Amino acid sequence: MSDESSVARAGRWIDRNWREMIQAKRSRLIALAVFSFAVLLMQAYRPFTQSEGGDEAIWDYIAQCILRGQLPYRDVVEIKGPGGAYISAAGIAIGRLFGVKDVLAIRGVEVLLVGLLSAVIFLIAEAFLRNRTAALLASAIPLMSDHFCEWMAGGTQSKLSMILFGMLSLLLIAKNRPFWAGFCSMLSCTCWQPGLLFTGVCVLFFSRCLTRWNDWKAAKVLLGAAVPLGLLAIYFYARGGFGDLWRWTIVFNYSVYAPRTSRSLIEAIDHLWKVMLRIFGWDLIIVFASIAGAMVFVLRQKRSRSDQTRARSDDERAQRLAVITLLLPPIIYLIFCLVNFQAGPDLIPFFPFIAIFFGAFVAVLSERLKGGEWLARAALVAVACTALGRGALYRPYSGPSVQTQMANAGEMARLLKPGDRIYVHGAAEILVLLDVPNASPYLFFDWGKDEFIAASRGLSFDSVIREIDGLKPKIVVLTRLQKVQHRAELEGWAGENYETIDLPGYKGAFLRKDHSSGR
Repeated sequence: MSDESSVARAGRWIDRNWREMIQAKRSRLIALAVFSFAVLLMQAYRPFTQSEGGDEAIWDYIAQCILRGQLPYRDVVEIKGPGGAYISAAGIAIGRLFGVKDVLAIRGVEVLLVGLLSAVIFLIAEAFLRNRTAALLASAIPLMSDHFCEWMAGGTQSKLSMILFGMLSLLLIAKNRPFWAGFCSMLSCTCWQPGLLFTGVCVLFFSRCLTRWNDWKAAKVLLGAAVPLGLLAIYFYARGGFGDLWRWTIVFNYSVYAPRTSRSLIEAIDHLWKVMLRIFGWDLIIVFASIAGAMVFVLRQKRSRSDQTRARSDDERAQRLAVITLLLPPIIYLIFCLVNFQAGPDLIPFFPFIAIFFGAFVAVLSERLKGGEWLARAALVAVACTALGRGALYRPYSGPSVQTQMANAGEMARLLKPGDRIYVHGAAEILVLLDVPNASPYLFFDWGKDEFIAASRGLSFDSVIREIDGLKPKIVVLTRLQKVQHRAELEGWAGENYETIDLPGYKGAFLRKDHSSGR
């Protein structure tokens, strides 16, 4: 009997202290704690030593170009929206004031964005689930994935800023702020074009699925969305780059990139499933539980609609519509993925919704089961401990540290004199670490860019190569050529005019022959 009473007293003590520490605190204070936890956990993934490379290096380079006064799309070609690069450029500018290297400043910004995303997930989950423990659980779910955290630790991640602004727009829906919801939704789109789905969701919500316009809320959404879009268009037009912005973010994507990367529905589903198996592993259990949580939301809405005598106020109808609104973004994005899904990082926009609906699943169980609140708390502790454990055990998969890369870049820098140019295809990290502009705007010729560039300028691709050769870059580095249609021409040009040099970490490095004697 005494043992049972001791357990009961311990349970009451834990319950009392839990309520004092968690339930009684203001949401903003808890959100700040969530932000701090995420930022600290990200340090386990070594953001300041991770190897520089991949698509993140491309956007790091574009951020540097912005600070050099260059214009994305005109002076350096890419196909996603520019928002993430401008955020990183701001981070570099601040970092330089304190003598912080560009790469490290960018990664500091990305870590802070992860913290903000975790805090926003908590606030959204609390607003929609009305269960703080489940909301805390949701905020920790993305941090369980070592893949997710590693993607965030390697440099500018456009999909992170895209989903952060998108989730902010959903939070502002819950706060009934139509103008700012529209504003953030368009910021999401400027970071990566699929973010436009959040603008559509905001319009649907505030117009009550296009049935109510007389309160002007939907118009405020459109006005808010028009502000960042208009400023972006005016800025690029004033600098003579609007045509390039349109050509690369819209025309190239739908006329060249999408057709070349599309798969049949069966192939797309198979590819998506294989990537999910690789990225989530046993965490697919959480994904399936989140799907169950989403289904519970739908069932609850049907049940609430069947009882019209108890739910007729505008607030209650708005709450039901808001829950449906939370379902739309992942569904729309899933459709997009079935049309165009490339690799693991394309799963990033799903993570917040998996987290929230898993929280919903646990919240429903805690309501249904006797003593269910303990289940939610146990799940929160388990997820937090798993995130901490995986962070503690994490080791980078491959590649040298960024410090080693900086030392290697120093070897190349010794080959370059003032006024010498360098042309890089693919290995944007070289340009980032050297902090030098590419000799050509064309950092990549993959996925049909080579043909598109030549056709849009009325030239042959040989003429494009001759343009680059006319600049006489002293060093040429050719990597990531697998998807380049005119790969043979590029390699032939390099072989004819350059000789191979040994560059640590890169096989396709060349030194111009008329400079080789002066090494």
